[in-house]
Amino acid sequence: MQVKRRRLERPAPPGQLVEVLGTPLHVVRAGATPPRVLLLHGYLSHTGAWSHVMPLLAERGGVAAVDLPGHGYSDMSERIPASPGEMARLLPGVLDHLGVERVVLAGHSLGGAVALFAAALAPERVAGLVLISPFVYPQPAPPGLRMAARWPDLFRRLFASPPGRAGVGYLLQRASSVPPGEDPRLRAMTLLAHLDAPGGWRSAQRTGVAALTEIPDSALVAGVRQPCLVFWGLADAVRPVEMGARLCSELGGESSLVQVQGVGHNLHEEQPALFAQRVVSWADERGL
Repeated sequence: MQVKRRRLERPAPPGQLVEVLGTPLHVVRAGATPPRVLLLHGYLSHTGAWSHVMPLLAERGGVAAVDLPGHGYSDMSERIPASPGEMARLLPGVLDHLGVERVVLAGHSLGGAVALFAAALAPERVAGLVLISPFVYPQPAPPGLRMAARWPDLFRRLFASPPGRAGVGYLLQRASSVPPGEDPRLRAMTLLAHLDAPGGWRSAQRTGVAALTEIPDSALVAGVRQPCLVFWGLADAVRPVEMGARLCSELGGESSLVQVQGVGHNLHEEQPALFAQRVVSWADERGL
């Protein structure tokens, strides 16, 4: 019980804060060459979700990750772009800062939705897509986001209260957001440390609700022409595995689907070596 009540202090940002269209964004880089892959995390996550993947990808070329607006160390103010499409419009500015013209965008869950919008809105900047259980096609909202949409003040008060904070670890486990072998209490404390930053709880509510109103649909997916590698854990409790086959059938360009037995929603954290190896092989074969 004592562990659940203890607060975890956020360390200094491991990367660099850059301003894109008036929005401060936290960017982390690895590798000695300009990035050829830009990593986009999921809802309520941050660049730390790629900590095991980035060194593996960096062995074969530069890689970068960005905290999406309202997440991690990026801007959490009221003015942030909150929806996936609005977030996608910031990515060309991130690439300008990184000094690269085109990259492979790799997105998990919400980050997958942002990647799809970016591929449609700025196709000249996106060489290819890697999607991990992306947030795509309208689905019923989970109970927490339904509460956030209908009673935002109650949502913030509940999860800022001691009982609400104590239950975060359980909710993360239920949502398959805790990779096997990781202590759900530590995962919850890390999430709470970011949410406790100024504007964190309000940003979580705003970006979660906005994601429900702007989801990549069949029309947008069909317009994406870049080659795409799609990963799906067969034990994913968040996004139905059938979506992977549907997504690949509707994408406008070449696509391939990798389904992994015994893996949940966070495939890149549960199987980082497999993920990195498949991404590198796929990108090398296509000269990306």
